[in-house]
Amino acid sequence: MSPVQLPSSKFWSDVGAWESLKEPMKVHSCLLGCHFALDVPPLSWDGTSEHGLHPSSGLWQGVTKMMIRNIPSRCQRMEVEQLIQPITRDFKLEWPKLSSSKCKGYAFVEVESPAIMQRLVYALWQANVPTRQSKKPLQICPANAQHGPP
Repeated sequence: MSPVQLPSSKFWSDVGAWESLKEPMKVHSCLLGCHFALDVPPLSWDGTSEHGLHPSSGLWQGVTKMMIRNIPSRCQRMEVEQLIQPITRDFKLEWPKLSSSKCKGYAFVEVESPAIMQRLVYALWQANVPTRQSKKPLQICPANAQHGPP
């Protein structure tokens, strides 16, 4: 069964109308016969940025747990702890491992407050593990969001 073909109209285009909404995301509107388009920022992060979610993003608000990706496989727990300790000494580091000597390439850091997390986010943004040869920056993103009472 072939898709239904709609005739051209002043209300829709017959050429890839849905494709035009994919990238960049646009909102098309009609107001008294005047057409205009507005760029709309994405409502969520898709995880594709080289460095993770930017520190200025509103998605960091209320977050107390962060995921750190792109950790070199032979990196030791102590090396990542040394990146965090200048910001806070009170944190919990979850360190998944493949074997006794290799990490899985990611870790979770949990701190007491969103204010401390915000400082940590700015410290780790575009950082790499200085004791390793990897030029690939760490990728950071929120692992949870805590919301206050409504």
